[in-house]
Amino acid sequence: MSNNNGQKLAGKVAVVTGGLRGIGAAITKRLAGDGASVAFTCTKGVDAAASVVREIECRGGKAIAIQADAADADAVKAAVEKAVATFGELDILVNNAGTAIPKPFEETTLEEMDRVIDINIGGVFVATQAALKHMKSGGRIVSVLKRLRRRSSFWLRTMRRSLLARFSASTAGKWLEATDSDPRLQVMRVHQGVTPGGNRFRWLRGYEMLQARPA
Repeated sequence: MSNNNGQKLAGKVAVVTGGLRGIGAAITKRLAGDGASVAFTCTKGVDAAASVVREIECRGGKAIAIQADAADADAVKAAVEKAVATFGELDILVNNAGTAIPKPFEETTLEEMDRVIDINIGGVFVATQAALKHMKSGGRIVSVLKRLRRRSSFWLRTMRRSLLARFSASTAGKWLEATDSDPRLQVMRVHQGVTPGGNRFRWLRGYEMLQARPA
């Protein structure tokens, strides 16, 4: 499909998990600004979500907010289906939803650890699997690896990075290679970095890969 007014992602449809705040909101707005129709998920914050949608629409973009807890497999699947039902297709999935435990390892409960795994690993798995059913040639699946704050224990930061990195870069890639998925569908991970402003984040590498057309 040809670009519209020079927008690199015109005609594309994207789903961003955890797209309400921080880097998730920045990703959502950037994709919409580049012409994609964007569906983003959030656990709560209906008013804030509506504000993000209004901002995108005021700039001529298209977006919808979907309330879905990344730890709830059924909600994640339903969010992907709603995005496709609204916009007609799916070209880009950004796995941005993630969480951490802001306490020392020795004070962490099993329930808290289970939720981290459910969101950071299970959520990525479910969203990716649901998205693949709708993606065509040239689709993009991106998993954002987040830099956790220093107050999170070193063990938790290391485990989260390791598990998500292994899933997004190794497991998912190998599974997709072993299936009949179009070979031009790309799976990638993007590392997050801290801007000079402190708590604001930016993408480091890989965004242009979303915009690139398959050979």
